[in-house]
Amino acid sequence: MAKAHVENYNGYPAIMIDGKPYPPMLATFYARKDDQVIIDHEYYKNFGKAGVKIYFLICDTERVVPNAFENFIEEAEGILAAVPDAYFMLRISLHPPHSWIEANPDECINFSDGSTQPVKL
Repeated sequence: MAKAHVENYNGYPAIMIDGKPYPPMLATFYARKDDQVIIDHEYYKNFGKAGVKIYFLICDTERVVPNAFENFIEEAEGILAAVPDAYFMLRISLHPPHSWIEANPDECINFSDGSTQPVKL
């Protein structure tokens, strides 16, 4: 397993993976449309050829998105098929139940105009 961390490199923060600095070019993919995973292998290959090796993948909770973990695995495998030396940073979407949001309004996002973050049910 690769070891990754952020460190100062030539005066700037850099993502270091196994002691090697990686450029600050990252990609976030949400390869879904109408609850289907859409993998564009050629698109991913072009990112890899351009030197993009670090990818953020989103994984929702099963409560919010059915089959969320299976979708995540399919997306990760699709990217790895196109960019075999890719690295992933996992973005886990944590959405509390609506009942918790109603019981804890001070713990939720409130914008300066008083509006709140839309709630995913």
